[in-house]
Amino acid sequence: EYNRLKKITILSPSDFVKFSRNVMQFNIRDIPNKKYMTTSQMLQYLPFIQVDEQSNEIKMMGQSLIILLNGQPNAYYNNPKNLNSLPPEAIDHIEVKLIATGRYSKKVMNIILKKNYFLGWNGNASINGSRYSLGSNGHVSYWTNKFGIDASVNYNYSNSPNHNYHRIVSNEEK
Repeated sequence: EYNRLKKITILSPSDFVKFSRNVMQFNIRDIPNKKYMTTSQMLQYLPFIQVDEQSNEIKMMGQSLIILLNGQPNAYYNNPKNLNSLPPEAIDHIEVKLIATGRYSKKVMNIILKKNYFLGWNGNASINGSRYSLGSNGHVSYWTNKFGIDASVNYNYSNSPNHNYHRIVSNEEK
């Protein structure tokens, strides 16, 4: 004896990707565990998007993208390493223009931030080191509804030993 199902309901989150003319819009609200990720890691979840850490570029199907924040160019956030200082929780959605526009010679990724998320002071700092080197960096920003200012500083120190090779003379050669 067996029972038959009368109805199956499949629930899915809201549209993850929307297409509108020349723009592909990604709804990132449903990316699992995004609050534990960096922005670069979150971008890896988006279809067709690759984060190339070696060349320090974000690409779509092998082509480099220009990164905009709220439709404006930002030199600091135009690479994956610096983009990681932007928390994924601050992003509302991401738009990618599929055809290069007259203003930009490449495809454009526009990161739309949540309203009023960054008002006031924000920043981060990190320290790294090894046996022969030490480095630190920091980023601070202040945003209002009308303008924003960003500043960053990096410091690296290296004291690696000098590898001069000297011929060792033994007593037998003297």
